Amino acid sequence: MFTRRAFREWFVGTTLAYIDDQFSAVAIAPTDLPPDQRPGGQRRNRVEEYYAAVDWESRADVARVLLLYEHILSEATPDERAKLERRLKMDGYAISAEGRITPARPEILEIDTHSLQDPHMFRTYEQRILENVEVDPALAIGTAKELLEATCKLLLEDAGTAIDSEWKIPQLFKAAAKTLDLTVDSVPTERTGADEIRKVLASLAQIVVGTAELRNMYGTGHGRPRRVRLRARHARLVAGASLTLVRFILDTRAEQSARDE
Repeated sequence: MFTRRAFREWFVGTTLAYIDDQFSAVAIAPTDLPPDQRPGGQRRNRVEEYYAAVDWESRADVARVLLLYEHILSEATPDERAKLERRLKMDGYAISAEGRITPARPEILEIDTHSLQDPHMFRTYEQRILENVEVDPALAIGTAKELLEATCKLLLEDAGTAIDSEWKIPQLFKAAAKTLDLTVDSVPTERTGADEIRKVLASLAQIVVGTAELRNMYGTGHGRPRRVRLRARHARLVAGASLTLVRFILDTRAEQSARDE
């Protein structure tokens, strides 16, 4: 939010035509804003109209804005550039020697949540994982297990399947995978590459089981009398595998839903 405001204020020293040209160059079109969302001033209002058209949860949209900011940094005076770069760094961005802007937190894999009615929780899980891989590996692993569990429950809700309160996560995942025909038993023997597909599907279950076991040993959710020596590289492995699996499951869910429609 503060970075957006800082760049908006930089635009105040330009013209409306310049603002239009810059946002148009990165394929962002303005949208109407109600009076109570207009900060005041023609240039500030125009920038906010463009900002309102951006989905700030979408990596693609944010990438376009960052490309615009990179161009601004190249045109700003040294003093202006220093102020803008300071704001970017305070908000968690890194600026390379070539002027490229990237998130300082590790980017592993963005979950596509567009097929979800309420994507907020999934985005919250993903953000918590990515932001804590380096600084709090135990929290990243604990949240990865929560994300996998939430994904399983989503599939079971879709199918109208009751969840047994006695199920551990292996049983939960097996029941959920059945709803998308992602179990070993769902692969016909006569299918080309059946054995290889079964091996891959079996490995999906192992990701879930392994994540849950690591969470029980090292992750959050259990009171511990002493600090565990869990490294960021372990969290990166678990986070990468879990996010990849969740992305695969949600993609499969979206494809099957489209076919059914």
